[in-house]
Amino acid sequence: MTRARVIRIASTCVLTVILSFGHFVYSWWCSIHFYEWSGGIHKLTSGWTQFGGASRAWAIPLELPGAVTLRLCQLHTQSECNGTFLGQLSMVLLLLASVITAYFISSVLVALVTRQQISWGRFYWRAIVILLGLAWVPVREDFAPVSQYTVMF
Repeated sequence: MTRARVIRIASTCVLTVILSFGHFVYSWWCSIHFYEWSGGIHKLTSGWTQFGGASRAWAIPLELPGAVTLRLCQLHTQSECNGTFLGQLSMVLLLLASVITAYFISSVLVALVTRQQISWGRFYWRAIVILLGLAWVPVREDFAPVSQYTVMF
């Protein structure tokens, strides 16, 4: 393995870790604001905040499998999912959405910086995954990740 290849791999790994954290913060911050604009967060005159009651919430499509799994876990156990297999699986799926998006973005950035040809894949599937990791779609309130850390807890 050449030195340039090792540097590209190391750069992609480091950038993936940094962008994963950035994507997680991006998804959390945007989901809170989109949820507030949809009517799911109300600041009361008493100083308290009321959560819930929106007709819809917004979610990143890659996070939907984790959010749906978490919701199914809550419906199945009728309480918290802490420590259950479905609860742990849903958290892994939610975090995996950030890691996958960050990896594909970092591989594109490293290819641009090193002047390598960007591999988008057949039918541009890598670009589609990046878009699915950054776009927002309206979903039922209880299936959105924002509902899990506002309304449910």
